[in-house]
Amino acid sequence: MSSSSPTFSGPIDVWPLAADIDKAVKEFADDAGLDYALRPHDRHTWYVRKPVEPDSDFFQQVQVAVFYRDGDPGPAVFFTPFAYVVKNNTTRTTPPGAASPGILQLSTLGHQPHQPLKKELREAWSRAQRLKRSDLSPNPA
Repeated sequence: MSSSSPTFSGPIDVWPLAADIDKAVKEFADDAGLDYALRPHDRHTWYVRKPVEPDSDFFQQVQVAVFYRDGDPGPAVFFTPFAYVVKNNTTRTTPPGAASPGILQLSTLGHQPHQPLKKELREAWSRAQRLKRSDLSPNPA
């Protein structure tokens, strides 16, 4: 077994499945009272997070995107919990390994992907909510 980290490529476009992912992410955000964003210029990267409060500098979110990972049988949807603080022109973010992503292989989704997508997103959001300011580290310069 190799000790090297897997390599990733992506995010990748996955039409027509992108419409199913988009619907599941929107529904989850609406049901949970979260903000939703799709960044098509990032090759279909979705974000859910708590609505931004005035004077808040601490943010928790989940990024949803599809990647290829070496050794996997095909592309997978990654649900990555993330937190960050922006204060005095300085950013502190979730360090690698602080919150592991949820991963769903596209080949396992079948014809009704909404429920497994929303379930994995719900679990990732729960992990994002557990991230605290004290978990964050400064961004490298």
